[in-house]
Amino acid sequence: MTVPIYAERNCTDHFAEDAYSTWTDCTGTRTYAQGSVYEGDWKDGKRHGVGSMVYHNRDRYEGDWVNGQKTGVGTYRWANGNKYVGDYINGKRTGAGSFYWAKGDRYVGDYVDGKRTGYGTLFWSSGKKYEGTFVSGKRTGQGTYFWASGTRYVGEFVDGIRSGRLLTNSMPRRSAKLSVAIRATR
Repeated sequence: MTVPIYAERNCTDHFAEDAYSTWTDCTGTRTYAQGSVYEGDWKDGKRHGVGSMVYHNRDRYEGDWVNGQKTGVGTYRWANGNKYVGDYINGKRTGAGSFYWAKGDRYVGDYVDGKRTGYGTLFWSSGKKYEGTFVSGKRTGQGTYFWASGTRYVGEFVDGIRSGRLLTNSMPRRSAKLSVAIRATR
């Protein structure tokens, strides 16, 4: 979703108690009481268009806004180093997105109401990986779990737990010729 940019001029009102409510079709900066700062487009007294918000806790959002809500495409960076890049609807991660943890793990896939829901891939910095469906942030439904060793599980997951047995081992089997060749070199 691309949000049209309405700002054609700088907002000129200074903030009295409610002066920002008169800001429309302009670009301006507002510092909120708790210390958060928004800089960007305004329409009808609301954040609307493209802008950035630095929150009082040092988290930061840059991207699209509609009627005061994060809606469209944006990047949210937490002060702890985590980052989300993707779609928002009404302030929640909804649509396609990627989440990067500061420790090196990452998720690429679908979100609904701020939770991993739909199809996605979760990569761990240890080399493990899960590809499949998620419901409310948990591996649920069909999926494949890959260990760093190459072993994999293909099957059902329920509430994040494998609900079957190890079905596939992707480690290649040695052929008879390869086994003979290995023994000959010893």
